[in-house]
Amino acid sequence: MNRNGDDFTAHGVCAEFSHFYIERGATADPGALGNLFQVIEEQIVADPNDQDPVANAVCTCFLENIAQLPAGERSIQFMGPESRKFFAHWHVER
Repeated sequence: MNRNGDDFTAHGVCAEFSHFYIERGATADPGALGNLFQVIEEQIVADPNDQDPVANAVCTCFLENIAQLPAGERSIQFMGPESRKFFAHWHVER
């Protein structure tokens, strides 16, 4: 159970991680961010038909959550093409 009493799901984990990332992503090591966004890109690319709940969660509960925030702005440089394409729907570059 998470802090809200909900069962852990891919969406719940990604939502919780997004809060952590928003607070600390701006100061994270660039190498670690590169690795993180490589894994995110691989997950999204492996699910072109949006059938995998983990890929969906990464998009809807992580990329959407960091959009419009400094952590999201900093993350753009580390995103692959598919991640950036999804993210762009939610983020207006400053």
